[in-house]
Amino acid sequence: MLRKMLLLVLAVQLGVFVAGCATTAPTGSATAGTTYFMGTAEKTYQTTVLKAYNAVLEVLKDAGIEPYAKSVDATGGRIEATFADGKNLKVTVEMVSSNATTVKIRVGKLGDVGRSNFIIERLNKRLE
Repeated sequence: MLRKMLLLVLAVQLGVFVAGCATTAPTGSATAGTTYFMGTAEKTYQTTVLKAYNAVLEVLKDAGIEPYAKSVDATGGRIEATFADGKNLKVTVEMVSSNATTVKIRVGKLGDVGRSNFIIERLNKRLE
């Protein structure tokens, strides 16, 4: 009986740990439609992979952030860079359909909502 109780408690705790945290930016905000899940910001745009990928590169260039790795093909792309303070930036561009693309932004190991919003806000100006 004690063993069953212990297993139940562990299962509940594991479920809470794995569930993580997901939020969506409020409607009307500059980052409306952006979802944050376990440190990654995600937004889908009505555009092609190549246009979204190039827009990310333009936003980073305007911000003075130089990618150290980048790749793209018809179905998606990836950009990696480092902020001046050493925090890593990873941007993934994924095709949803021929005219819809999801952009995922991860800053550092745990995520950084402020820096992710900075990029999303500038992407919105280029893609919406």
